[in-house]
Amino acid sequence: MKRIAAIILVLTVGMVLFAGCGGGSTQQNNNPAENAGQTVKGKTGEPLSLPGDTQITVKRVVKNPEDSKMILVETEIKNIGDTPKVYSLQNFVLKDKSGKVYRPEIAKVPNPIITTNVLSGKTLNGFLGFSVPEGKNEFTLVFQGATGKINVEITVPEE
Repeated sequence: MKRIAAIILVLTVGMVLFAGCGGGSTQQNNNPAENAGQTVKGKTGEPLSLPGDTQITVKRVVKNPEDSKMILVETEIKNIGDTPKVYSLQNFVLKDKSGKVYRPEIAKVPNPIITTNVLSGKTLNGFLGFSVPEGKNEFTLVFQGATGKINVEITVPEE
């Protein structure tokens, strides 16, 4: 009887250790390029959708009157999925034609898009602000959603 109890104990401890080391779990792929899913491409003014996920519309692009090196991208984000989604600045980047990446900023941005929970069917509106070098005016706004990416070609108007 002691022998059976010892075997059960050894098996139980082995299973706990095996599960704790990740043996029973699937490894998450942290490479964004491989997790990207589909890519939807379009232009300013076009509603672009990742089916069952998100719809993005870039309404307009303007230079920030408070900071000449910053552009403001007025964006509408609609949750077209069945569950609430959290949208944040980390979902967005701006890329120039050479591939350089610019991250969104909050300082000096009127009505900025901030991290928030959006219910199914609801919309979030606001501005994304990016500091970019003078003279560059063609970019791609990239939104990373749960099922893929939305790439919006934007042009900063000359003033």
